[in-house]
Amino acid sequence: MLGCAGMADLAGLISRQRGVPVVEGVFAGVKPIETLVGLGLRTSNRGDLDYPPAKPYAVDLSGLAPKPRGAER
Repeated sequence: MLGCAGMADLAGLISRQRGVPVVEGVFAGVKPIETLVGLGLRTSNRGDLDYPPAKPYAVDLSGLAPKPRGAER
């Protein structure tokens, strides 16, 4: 496995010279993400990953509060 993006171009050369497969770290990290995007998967919106609830304000700052999802802007 090659340890940094600066070595990415060396993967093919090292593999040919040594006769062994070489795992290039950037490609190995990006390819699974490309697959998830291609499948149309997104981050969960449940539990800790849910949209934050509205916060109570001590003074009238309601004009600055974030709009709920789906609300007209």
